Amino acid sequence: MHDMIFTGTAQVDIHGSNLLNRIHSQTEHTTYALLGFEDAISLVDCRSESPLQDHPTPAHLTIHMTETAVLQFTLYETPATTATHMLWLSLNFAH
Repeated sequence: MHDMIFTGTAQVDIHGSNLLNRIHSQTEHTTYALLGFEDAISLVDCRSESPLQDHPTPAHLTIHMTETAVLQFTLYETPATTATHMLWLSLNFAH
């Protein structure tokens, strides 16, 4: 059973070219692991065009806990041009 945490339209804004590690790609979706949380958080992008790091874009977002205790963010197509929520991920390494 999956525990649903959130579902709705969100602006997706991801900063940092090394923040997401592509785990695998299929025709229907691409799965990424979040740097530093590889076994705990995953992002599944089910959109036909995935501008994850190009510019912020609205998506239908679901967040749930999987049966294997992974927090999963799933992005779907949405006709919305604005969003009521924001998914913002950022990574900055200090030298």
